[in-house]
Formats: sequence, C-alpha cells, structure tokens
Amino acid sequence: MKRKSTPIFVLLIPSLVILACGPCSLCGLFGGRVSAPTPAPQVAEPSLAETLTLPAPATTPTTPVPTPTMPVPTPTTVPAETSATEAEPGQGWRTYTNGNEVKDIALDGEGNLWVATGGGAVRWKADGTYVKYTVHDGLGRNVVRAVAVAADGSVWFGTYDGGLAHFDGQEWTTYTRADGLASNSVQSLALAPDGTLWVGHNGSGVSRFDSQQWTVYKSKDGLAGNFVNAIVVDAQGSAWFATTDGLSRFDGQQWTTYTEEEGLAGNVVYAIAMAPDGALWCGTGKGVSRFDGQQWTTYTNEDGLASNAVYAIAVTPDGTVWCGTAGRGVSRFDGQEWITYTKKDGLAGDEVRAITTSPSGDAVWVGTRLRGVSRFDGQEWTTYQTDDTVAGNQVWAVAVSSEGTPWVGTDWGASSFDGQKWTTYTKKDGLARTGVFVITPAPDGALWFGGSNGLSHFDGQKWTVYREEDGMADSRVDSIAIATDGSVWCGTWTSTPGVSRFDGQKWTVYSEKDGLVKNSVKGIAAAPDGSVWFATGEGVSRFDGQSWTTYTRDDGLASKGASAIAVGPDGVVWVGSTASGLSRFDGQAWTVYRSTDGLASNKVTYIAITSDGTVWVGSDNGLSRFDGQTWTTYSVADGLADNNIKEIAVGPDGVVWIGTEAGVTSYVPME
Repeated sequence: MKRKSTPIFVLLIPSLVILACGPCSLCGLFGGRVSAPTPAPQVAEPSLAETLTLPAPATTPTTPVPTPTMPVPTPTTVPAETSATEAEPGQGWRTYTNGNEVKDIALDGEGNLWVATGGGAVRWKADGTYVKYTVHDGLGRNVVRAVAVAADGSVWFGTYDGGLAHFDGQEWTTYTRADGLASNSVQSLALAPDGTLWVGHNGSGVSRFDSQQWTVYKSKDGLAGNFVNAIVVDAQGSAWFATTDGLSRFDGQQWTTYTEEEGLAGNVVYAIAMAPDGALWCGTGKGVSRFDGQQWTTYTNEDGLASNAVYAIAVTPDGTVWCGTAGRGVSRFDGQEWITYTKKDGLAGDEVRAITTSPSGDAVWVGTRLRGVSRFDGQEWTTYQTDDTVAGNQVWAVAVSSEGTPWVGTDWGASSFDGQKWTTYTKKDGLARTGVFVITPAPDGALWFGGSNGLSHFDGQKWTVYREEDGMADSRVDSIAIATDGSVWCGTWTSTPGVSRFDGQKWTVYSEKDGLVKNSVKGIAAAPDGSVWFATGEGVSRFDGQSWTTYTRDDGLASKGASAIAVGPDGVVWVGSTASGLSRFDGQAWTVYRSTDGLASNKVTYIAITSDGTVWVGSDNGLSRFDGQTWTTYSVADGLADNNIKEIAVGPDGVVWIGTEAGVTSYVPME
C-alpha cells in the first residue's frame, strides 16, 4: 500500500521554520453579547491546530465536565512516503489528483511546508522536493481542508467527510464520528500550547479535545454559528471562532459573540489572525476588521484592500498584515499603506485561500486555488506546483478516445493523459466553457464535450462550439451519445425544451409532445440496433427513429426515476436509479439488482459496459463489477481515489478509468 517517495523535481528553497501566532494581549473584558452555555459533551477525535491555550475564568458559570471517554481509534497505516506523482495502493490501481488546489498551509520546525489540498496532503521539503499523501496512506479522504502542526512535530489533517487524520511521521491514525467527533466534515483546526485541540466543522459546531475527552459546542451553547471557517487561540487561552453568523470568543466558561452590530465588517467571517500587539484581524465578505479589545476598525477596497472578500489572513512578527482575497491577489498592510500583489507580480494565482509566514517574518507563503503555493522573500515570488496534475479533483466526466487516450472533465477544464503527463484544455483553448460535465468520443477520433454553456467538438486541431442559438434545445449539456448513424444526441437534466439531435448539418429537438417521457434527461445511450435510450426522472424512453416507447416502474423498472443508462453490445439495457438499485432489460423482461444482491449501493451514479459484456456500476459507495454471474465491489481500500463515483470509462486496452469526487483512478483488471 505504500512506497518510497520519488520527487519529481527539485527547487531551491531556503530553510523554513514553524509559524507561531504572536502574543496577544486581549484581556477578556470585551463588549459583545455574552452567553453561558451548557455544552453537550460528546466523544470525538483529534484535529489540526495552532498554538495557544485556554484559561479558566472564575467569574461565570463553569463549563460542564463530561464523563471522560477516550476513543481508541485504530491506526490505519504505517506509511512509507507516497509518490509525488501518484498513489499506487495495489497491483493494477493508480490514482491521480491535483495537489495545487490549496485549502490550508502550515510550517513545521524542520522547514517543511504542509499543504492541505483537494487532492490530498502535500509536504514540500526544504530542498524543494515534495511528497503527496492520499487515502492510500491514511487520510480519511483526499479532500483536505485544514492542516496544523503539533508541538511534537506530528501533523493533523481535517478532511471533508473523512474525519481527522494524525500523522506522527511513521503511523497514521484516523478519527471519525464513530469515535465521537461532532462531524466527519472538518473545516478548520487550531492547537493550543497545552495540547488542547479545537476542530471546526461544516455545520456541526466545534469539537474540543483535552487529551482525555471530547466536548462538542454548537450554536445552542453560545457559538455564533455551526459553520466554523477558522479558529485561533489568544495569549489568555481564549478560543476565537470565525463562523458564517459572526465571531465568537470562548474563555473556557462563557461565550461572547460579535456581529455587524458591534462593528464587525460582515457576519460571514472567513479568516482570523492574532497580531503581536494582541489585536484580532477578521476577514469577511465585506472587508477586513481589526479589533483591539475595545473598538473595531474596518478596511475595504476603498482604503486600498484588493477586494472586500478576504479568505485568508496572516500577521508577521513586525505587525504587517497579509490578506488573501477572492480573485484579486494578496494585499499587504504595514499600518499605513496597502500594497497588492497579483499574478502580474509573480503570485501563482489571484484566488488566495491560505497564508502563513515564517516566525522571523522574512518569508510569506501564499496558497492559491489550483495554482499551488507562492513564497515571497520581500523581493521576488517563487511558485511551487505539483506536476501530477489533472485539471481539478472533482471529476465529473471520464472518457477514452478511439485512439486510447484517457480524458477527464472537471470544473476547471478537460485533461488528457499521454501516459506520462496530463494536458489541460480550458475556455482559452476553445472549450465552450471551462467546466466540463460530460465527454463522449466519436468513432472518427473526435471528442464531444458538454458543459453549462454549450457543446464543444474537438477534432484534435480545431474546436467548434454549438449553443441554443444554433438550434439546440438548451446550451447546457449534461449527457451526450452518438448513435450508429453518427448523429449526436444531447440532453440536459434541468428543465429544458427536450433533447437535441445533430446530424452534422442541422439540429432537431424532441420533447414530451413528441413522445419523450420527460424533457429533463439524466443520461442517453445508443443501442447497436440504431435506437437511442433516454433516462429521465419519470422513467426511460426509447426512440427508434420513428416512434417512442416509454418504460416506467409499472413495466418493471426498479424505480420511477432513472439516474443512469447504458446499452451493452448484446443490446441489453441497464438503468440505474437514485435509491432503488439497477434494472436490466433484455427486450422482454426487467430484472432488478440491489445491494442485497451484491451491488455496492442502491444509489447508482453511472454505468459502463465493456465489449465482452462486463458491467461496471458506479455508486455513492464504491465501484461494482458484474460478469453475468457474480458481483465484485471495489472501494478506497482496494485502490479507488474516492468511493463517490461520478463516471466510468473503459478503454480499448481494457483499462477502467473511474472519475470520483476526489480524483481519477485507473484500474487494470487482473486476469
């Protein structure tokens, strides 16, 4: 499951040191609305962190002490470092993710930069090489939203829907809700010097771990909101929480909340940081606010801030404030003047998601959305990017061209793989829109791409775009199929006038009035006999060129709504449902397969059929294979990037490509 790391390239980086928040002198005699909660204790897991502590003021009611319950999680892996280019958990499996989709960053004491990304955790070493860690090493999920380094050098990672992972350099340990964590979805982390761990969740409040027991706090206990974007602990040990409903402070016994009424720029707070003078800086959607313990001061774009949407903040030891913005780069404030840096100045990208600085303040690290990390030494910017990169980590579409080239479609473009590297195409290259929902190869080697704003045709040299004004039912395209006569069919799952057929010259639209059971189409499949099948929320329809035939639950379908459809080389039709399993139609009768029969889940997301009739089924709980007799299911434990499958494609070489919510996986079935 593990192998030694193979660095892809080397860059020269000066040594880095761990970032520690500067001392804070906020005294606790603050204004704002105060509440004394009675938190409901829950057992949960540890999480990422920063460095500060919690005092025990005696002037307010004491916090209830839950019965000590220490979860005993099972260590998940004993890793050797993964490859910088891919994870290869087992024979035949290979996963590709994008390590440049930065969510959070943290420095350790050895000069390593730890990066939380949508495609796993990346450790940039001081010598400029990097190592990527994924689910195949011990992460609960590849989508990592938060990272923090503990005093002992171990690292905590918070994932989306995969709980917490702790890495001590040798062994990974994962904590989930089953161990007592408030939620498996972690948004933010902070560690206090005494080892207290705070975990912010995406809708479930915060979890606190004191090394003996877990306690969960929510809005009913005094927290401003249950969506916690950031956490910091001040010099007095009070914890501050940035939520979507304001800023909250907890001194260990009582809660105090600050909103726009008290002077905060906006109630949706994305980022917080403590300055050496004890002031608290808060990034919101309406500017950045500074709180000195008595009054609030807000800065906006009118003052020189690049954008009012501030997603990241860091403060250097000399008090210089760095603010990362949504699409406008990073702004630096020395107390007098704002200076902004963008791509034009050398920043990797203008969508900034994380910032950290060295303790001396001589280096600033900026994490960007899909552009990697940039380091600023006061004179110039240096960018660090992993080069194993598909366009994005949430893969909506996979396809293999007639020549055997794999393609994936993401929100950030379409990528092709030549066996060594990925090449990405976006709107700049000719796509109708950068986001790609579906890719379908044509027999002549061309490819068709569907997205939210048109249908794109690529012949290897030239791009051609078709939209509603050209005769299509809708410019949005969610499904594409090519019939035996070469005609191209397009469907949209939103409310539209129907499906569109292109014969190479003109478009024809078919709708409910023509016989289609529902205009909203989830999938399209072309049959060997020339007919075309459509999966809709009201059943499936078949069109033979002359007439329409519809099949519903009354005819034997597993459920009323169809989520996916495919037709095998033998003409057998397979239909997936959103909650009732898989239906098979041989032209005479329907047969239904469910999880009780061996299917990974009754929620079917995609179906692909190989030339020998093997059926591959994607679901929200893994990948299933049916050889006509036996079901075999594969999951992350076997080598998948993620268990939430979006699409499947099988190449002429028999390699199965699986698009997931957290990367793309290729699988060479063992004979």
